Amino acid sequence: MPFVIQSSYARGELAPSLFGRVDTAAHQVGLRTAWNTIIHDYGGVSNRTGLEFIGPVGDHTATARLIRFKFKDSDTYMLVLQNL
Repeated sequence: MPFVIQSSYARGELAPSLFGRVDTAAHQVGLRTAWNTIIHDYGGVSNRTGLEFIGPVGDHTATARLIRFKFKDSDTYMLVLQNL
């Protein structure tokens, strides 16, 4: 498989109907699948930030509810609520 450097992702994720259309300009500046990515206005693409694994929940068989909690602009948390 050849190595290709793609410097712009200005078209974002392409529709399946455009996968084989290498003659279009959209094919040159688009992605087949943009999974967990952020496409920037200036043309670059980066991975979306994720969560940090702290530890397992108390009972993994019970249903848990996730609630966002923002303490400050720089401190955000995800609360896990379960029975007991």
